[in-house]
Amino acid sequence: MLKVGAGFQLAIEHVEDVVAIIGRRGRGKTSTAAVLVEELHRARHRFCVADPVGVWHGLKSSRDGKSPGLPAIVMGGDHGDVPLEATAGRVIADFVATSDSSVVLDFLHFRKAHMSRFMTDFLEELYTKSRRALHLVLDEADKFIPQRVDGSNAQLVGAAEDVVKMGRARGLLPILITQRPASLNKNALSQAGLLIAHGLTSPHDRKAVDLWVRENATEEQRKAFHASLAGLDRGVAWFWQPEAEIFRQVSVRERATFDSSSTPKAGGHRAAPKVVAKVDLEQLEKRIRSTIEERKANDPKELRRRIGELERQLAKPPTLAPATVERVEVPILEAPTVKRLEAALAKVDRQAERLTADVQRLVDLQADVKARQAEIRSALITRSERARPAAAPPRVSTTPAPPRPAPRPAQGSVGGGLQRILVALAQRPQGLTIKQVALRAGLSSRSGTFSTYVSRCRQQGWIAGGSKEVLRITDEGLEAQGPFEPLPTGAGLLAYWSSQLGGGAARLLEAVAAAYPAELSNDEAAAAAGLSGRSGTFSTYVSRLRGLQLIDGARGSGRLRASDELFE
Repeated sequence: MLKVGAGFQLAIEHVEDVVAIIGRRGRGKTSTAAVLVEELHRARHRFCVADPVGVWHGLKSSRDGKSPGLPAIVMGGDHGDVPLEATAGRVIADFVATSDSSVVLDFLHFRKAHMSRFMTDFLEELYTKSRRALHLVLDEADKFIPQRVDGSNAQLVGAAEDVVKMGRARGLLPILITQRPASLNKNALSQAGLLIAHGLTSPHDRKAVDLWVRENATEEQRKAFHASLAGLDRGVAWFWQPEAEIFRQVSVRERATFDSSSTPKAGGHRAAPKVVAKVDLEQLEKRIRSTIEERKANDPKELRRRIGELERQLAKPPTLAPATVERVEVPILEAPTVKRLEAALAKVDRQAERLTADVQRLVDLQADVKARQAEIRSALITRSERARPAAAPPRVSTTPAPPRPAPRPAQGSVGGGLQRILVALAQRPQGLTIKQVALRAGLSSRSGTFSTYVSRCRQQGWIAGGSKEVLRITDEGLEAQGPFEPLPTGAGLLAYWSSQLGGGAARLLEAVAAAYPAELSNDEAAAAAGLSGRSGTFSTYVSRLRGLQLIDGARGSGRLRASDELFE
């Protein structure tokens, strides 16, 4: 239990939600937050404080400043254990997410733009890397997640909203402190599960808080809350958590650590503690240095530079000494470097596959344009011949001529994308959906070119079926298409599609087929195909194989099974 005040305790689960601490300046909200942090540390919970005004370093010393306090690492400010750079947000986030230390980020000497840059990188990386419980204290939270959003702070607000709205699943438990609730983004304040309200007098701020109150209070509670809010003494606050049915005025206990936020008297100076808790700076520097080296090693620019150096070294002809041979030890690439190079080459292979497909689509489009040009040229010649004057004036007949039948295309008169669409449907007489037709024809179902092809096929009567129905080829379509090669069956069909797909998609199909009739999980199939089951490339391959009806398994089930058709 967290001992917050005389006769009042909070359970840990009461602060494992968004906590909002509000109150005008000088009413004790920072001290209340410090008390919460002290109790969380006593319960062996980690915390990280974002401190824009440089007043949280006092956590490291006792109340009188003569003995150690909490062993938190202070980064930046006048009392920092280590300096803090505006460009180090992602590196520090890596350290906070993976270490057992509690941290205070002191932005006393940061300009607004520098603090915004740091916190944007920090929150984005922390949201990605965090997997353990961490109480994230945002003092003056309206500086990080303000109500007014523009181009200069939109990315920071977005990162902070992700932490507040969805961070709990990643262990991030925000504590928001503000003296101006009206300036705090309403999307953040509305997420508060525990409201701690000190004295508040501004009508705008009281109105902003009332939006939360109306959603969570009875009318009697609302009246009692507003009637007392402006007159609360310093250190007294409403603790309000509707789900736990907590609605109580509490006199918060004095903090056990040094109050470095106290306002100095006129003519005096803010006191500083004489003794602070020691922290393992050597371990800190080692962890941060390791993180920087790891990020640098995984930087695509750095990888490209190293690959270029290796290529230049290999391109140089060996030089032999004229008389003596000197023994030189050549460094061997370490396993992690080889893996990174292999990953880079695999990425190049995937890009080459996509480029090859794009080139093929351009070649097909060119063939379609030439075929269309030939049709137009033929039509123009026909019209020209009809326009020539006859040798003798025609006889006038009173009998109307019978209607001439519409010209039918010669057998095998289509080509390019049209031909591939008709072949796909001819090879699949039971029919295909729009997406399946496009996939088998090597086209995008959303492209204007594909829509034009399908529309033309319908106008010519070559295919049947509506936009939301299965498409089938007609007899006229078969005649226009001409001879075609039917798909093989059984093992031949598997070999055909493996050669057509190539690369990672073919390996994935073969891995799933090898396990038939059993199913494989996504991770099992990816490992067997030499792929990453978490990558977007793997998802693309799975989607493509489903569209080609080569694998079964409900979407979202995480299970893959080869189609029975491959083994008939």
